[in-house]
Amino acid sequence: MNKNRSNFERASKPIVRGATSDDIERLVELELETFHDVYAVNPVAPEAIRSMIETRMDVARELMIVGEVGGIIEGVMMCQRTDKDSSEVRSWEETTNNGTLVGTHFPAGKNFYIVNLAVTERGSAHDLSDQLIAMMLGKFVEAQGEVAQLLSRIPQFSQWLNERHVDFSSLSDEAQDSLAEEYIHATKVVDGKERLYDGVLQRYVEAGVQPTTLLRNGYTDPSSHNYGVLCTFENPLPDMLKRSRIVSLLAGRAISCAANYPKILKKLS
Repeated sequence: MNKNRSNFERASKPIVRGATSDDIERLVELELETFHDVYAVNPVAPEAIRSMIETRMDVARELMIVGEVGGIIEGVMMCQRTDKDSSEVRSWEETTNNGTLVGTHFPAGKNFYIVNLAVTERGSAHDLSDQLIAMMLGKFVEAQGEVAQLLSRIPQFSQWLNERHVDFSSLSDEAQDSLAEEYIHATKVVDGKERLYDGVLQRYVEAGVQPTTLLRNGYTDPSSHNYGVLCTFENPLPDMLKRSRIVSLLAGRAISCAANYPKILKKLS
């Protein structure tokens, strides 16, 4: 009985690993599932999504990782390297060349840009995003990256406006921007704890990123009214240590290794 239980626990244990070409069909499904609200308004053929994912993999395979639960991919995270500073980020589409990374990924770039982080409900139940972020953090530290950047959607913005009976389209650009700025700081109480109203932005904040700038037309996403929030995360190693190639290598690989040990991650968080 104990042996069977142990085998079951190992089989269902969440793991993160590098993506391979064998994962592409499942990654297409996952993209459609986790961004269903975006594709419901702006439909894209599965073949086009497959082509985008294949191109991403060709351009920056080493920075595409997946998370499995019970042998099924339930999450994916993708980054590119860039020399662009955070102040130069204008939109997700521009920064990633519409998600393909063609001409935007520079293998020796000083900064990382998080292209996407997508996790299913099943993956979220196993805290798979924590493991994906940890493994990518390990790659970031090992590469001696300076700043990690991401542009977050704020998909619950529409819901927040509806609750307040706001006709957003009738407002001036200035009034819209002011409301969006108010929203990204709005909070609600969940299970007795005060959290940001927007669940996606809250998830990133919990991972340690710092929201810095609200960008109009930063993300083509109707639920977010096409706003994006630029977030950043600096290399956690002290300056003296992150300049050492050996220290960065060892620290990064240790973090990546810990990514497949959720109990260790919980103690470190």
